[in-house]
Amino acid sequence: MPKGSRRGGSAGQPGRPTKAERRDQARRQREEIRRRTARRRRNRMIAAVVAPVLATAVVVAVVVATRGGLLPGTQTGPAPWPPELLHLRQRLDSLHLPAQASMAQTLHFHDHLDVFVDGRKVTVPANVGINVAADYLTSIHTHDATGIIHIESPTPRTFTLGEFFDVWGVRFTASCLGGYCRSSDRALSVFVNGKRFNDDSGTLRLVPH
Repeated sequence: MPKGSRRGGSAGQPGRPTKAERRDQARRQREEIRRRTARRRRNRMIAAVVAPVLATAVVVAVVVATRGGLLPGTQTGPAPWPPELLHLRQRLDSLHLPAQASMAQTLHFHDHLDVFVDGRKVTVPANVGINVAADYLTSIHTHDATGIIHIESPTPRTFTLGEFFDVWGVRFTASCLGGYCRSSDRALSVFVNGKRFNDDSGTLRLVPH
């Protein structure tokens, strides 16, 4: 068989990308990294942290004003916390938030929420504020488990971190996040873009930026 035929057969072996294909793959990976970085920069980073108080460090607990009694269906156990949907409509009525098949977007922006308990990341789940079976969603919701909070409203108004936890159906009070409560050796802290938020975290505004 001519040498040219053997070389051609080797170059065509399945599963071995050509140099041009490898360059294209590397380019796509760089573009995806740039897109992810850009998304992180566009979205304000909010972190709710429950962590032990170390004897060698001073940890200031955030004082979160209790927003009255717990709403129907509020989860007070340990993480993970799925989106509580059975009583979602009742909570939305109490919060004066809409429940509609679609949401007009006079107001539309995103924030990013991370939750940590004792150093471990807790998933902010998909479909917070969305009841697919009942065909409705509310103004504060999630579409996936990336921690991106979507804020969409037909009218301009203020939305808060406390309202998001109420929509999620997770207890967020002066001393507790879910089943984790502040004690002599445990603190509840909230950070915004890496800086401790020392005001009433329940009223931390979700804002475009």
